[in-house]
Amino acid sequence: MKGPFIENIKRVVQCGQRYYQIPEHPDRLFPSVTSILQIINKPAIGAWERNLIIQSIKDTYIKTRPPNGFESVEAEKEWLDNMLTQAKSKPTSVKTEAASFGTKAHTMIDNAIFGDDFEVSDDVAHIKQAFEQWKRDSGITMERRDTVVWSKKYGYAGAIDAVGRKKDGSLVALDWKTSSFIGNEYALQVSAYAKALEEITGERVAEAWVVRFHKTLPFAQHHTN
Repeated sequence: MKGPFIENIKRVVQCGQRYYQIPEHPDRLFPSVTSILQIINKPAIGAWERNLIIQSIKDTYIKTRPPNGFESVEAEKEWLDNMLTQAKSKPTSVKTEAASFGTKAHTMIDNAIFGDDFEVSDDVAHIKQAFEQWKRDSGITMERRDTVVWSKKYGYAGAIDAVGRKKDGSLVALDWKTSSFIGNEYALQVSAYAKALEEITGERVAEAWVVRFHKTLPFAQHHTN
């Protein structure tokens, strides 16, 4: 697979949005695919956050409310304020923990793609097992690991997790996920990477796969776009 792949690409953050600075285009910033996709409304995420907050309030109420009541109105108000503050922060803390695990899993898979010798921590050992089994079953031959791709035509960039080749010789764009579900935006994300990869290589990308790894079990499945 040929293409002007470049290693020294800079990631730039402006106003909370991520951009890529491609050396071939020094005067232009390419917005990241994930930043662009933030415009999509995700009602399921809002419902999930509300449920987490409600459950946190219930748990805190049951576990910490004094059985004999409060000594004063001020003490009760302070307890309520603390409970609500903790509940409001619950979605953020869960997302942060999930993002940390996802980053660790991605790094581990990146090392495993070409059989690098590396130490695997217990919390992602099942991910390595799942990846190796999925790789055998898929019949995919890996050609690139984590790589930045960009589209001059459409004006975006992003880091594709891997590129593989099927037994028939066609290219496949691959994106790893450790989320609990596959959102519609994931298909758009990996499809955007596939189009950028085509533009860079001049070779048709036959399929774009989202490969989801279970958070606790050695299990993986891919979704084809």
